[in-house]
Amino acid sequence: MHFHPNSVGIGHLARAGGTLRSEFVEFEVRRALEWLQGDRNESRRHAAVLILKELADNAPTLIYGYVPQYLDSIWTAFRDTKVVIRNGAAEALMSCLQIILKRESKKRQEWYDRILLEAERCRKLATADAIHGSLLIYRNLLTGTGMFMDSRFSDVCELALHHKDHKDPLVRRMVMSLMPTLAKFNPEDFSAHYLQRAMAFLLNQLRKDRDKNIVFFAIGEIAVCVKNQMSPYLQAFLQCIHEGLSLKGKARAMHEKAIFKCLGKLAEAVGPALTQEAHDLLDLMFSAGLTDPLRQALGSLARFVPPLAPVIRARLLNLISLILAGRPFLPPGAPTPAPTIAPSSIHPGLGEGVEKDEEVITLALYTLADFDHVTAASGAIGMRQTPMLHEFVHDTVIYYLDDEHAGVRRAAARTACLVLQREPVCLQASAHATRIAGEVIERLLCLGIGDPDVSIRELILSQMGPHFDRHLAQAEHLRALFLALNDESLRVRELAMEQVGRLAQYNPAYVVPALRRTLLQLLTELEYSTAARQREEAARLLGTLVATAGRHVRPYIDAILRVLIPKATD
Repeated sequence: MHFHPNSVGIGHLARAGGTLRSEFVEFEVRRALEWLQGDRNESRRHAAVLILKELADNAPTLIYGYVPQYLDSIWTAFRDTKVVIRNGAAEALMSCLQIILKRESKKRQEWYDRILLEAERCRKLATADAIHGSLLIYRNLLTGTGMFMDSRFSDVCELALHHKDHKDPLVRRMVMSLMPTLAKFNPEDFSAHYLQRAMAFLLNQLRKDRDKNIVFFAIGEIAVCVKNQMSPYLQAFLQCIHEGLSLKGKARAMHEKAIFKCLGKLAEAVGPALTQEAHDLLDLMFSAGLTDPLRQALGSLARFVPPLAPVIRARLLNLISLILAGRPFLPPGAPTPAPTIAPSSIHPGLGEGVEKDEEVITLALYTLADFDHVTAASGAIGMRQTPMLHEFVHDTVIYYLDDEHAGVRRAAARTACLVLQREPVCLQASAHATRIAGEVIERLLCLGIGDPDVSIRELILSQMGPHFDRHLAQAEHLRALFLALNDESLRVRELAMEQVGRLAQYNPAYVVPALRRTLLQLLTELEYSTAARQREEAARLLGTLVATAGRHVRPYIDAILRVLIPKATD
């Protein structure tokens, strides 16, 4: 049964407050504790640990008074035969530990000792379920009690490594996931005394082809903790990464996310020492096309292995261009070669009968929008490191503003706006720059007033900041903004009003007469409308107009106050 949504609902009610809040929390806590203490009922026990977690997260002050009862009752769940109940108990205990840690109490040490004692009792039962439960408790103690476990760190490390070859795969997986916690708690001690044994264990699991995803994640997290101490083990793990990326189809897809995550963490740990090995992996990394894990891994490599950043930027830009335009990327001014694929495969508006992968196109657009940040080397974020992309936006990206999928249109609009924001083309006065920026902005405004998806209209108008003012102040663009003042969405009308009010200073001859008509319309609605919602919207738009138009509404202040002051008592 699925109890999680119900327990989340109980948490929301506990957080909401009200006169009956304390009675409600008391009732739910007592009922959950009774379910834990009574005869085993799988459904009730599972529900109990979920409810206790949500109450601890959402009403910590009220739950603090029940900590002794909490710690008397929860241990049966750690010995339950169902792993989902044991994991739920671990989450509930972690929430309780957060409450204890944030409050000064003379009983804190006593409570920590009690939890440690229960972990040891659970382990001594010697069943696979109980050992798994005890390891969950130890992990909570390491992460949720400050430095309480410092004097017991060696004991927990030895205990975890003792169970690394346990016959039950669940216990082995728990040991794998516990290793990063141990490394994070005391990196120096772990590196000096336990790293070699831990790495041998994890490498052995990789070679057995068992639980590869857990192992790759664990290796990456440990590497971040121990930094350059990972160097002796790099070659062995990189060979496993090479083998994993050499797989095809579903066999690769099963482990790709974990592999790329691990590679990114290794780059963060050892930095430029990974340069040659990571460079040799790039062909394999790009061989399966653009994915979000690949995007994140390339970002980490570019950031922490600066010598690779130029290569990654060039290859990633080529991949994006192949997805969106059907050809390698061409820097501005480069001659355009003959097309290598039919134009109909680039965009549905250019032809029929070609399948498109909406998710890949959307990801390519988002990657292009964040390209400078994704591929920036460490210490160089914010610096221009990539070729100018405004011509690529003009020649390719704006075609996706007409895509049938709202997600693609949204991504294309965001990409076009962000690229123009960070490049100087909107501020340049040359005929070429003016044409490029003007045509892109025209297409964006058409979408901003006519797209059926209100979130896309909001996105475009919210991105039209001062950087675009030189172009937005042109009469043809102002006409589009005035049309947006009639949008069905109040938020879109507010954004359009901000733009129009700000642009009054650049083109007062065109803007001020239209603003005057808009002002009179708003005052009329505010004074005479019988609909409360219409009056509220008029008041909000009027406030936006006054805040952005400044001196251009000064002559109308008396008229505005004559309408507003009587309405202040409504």
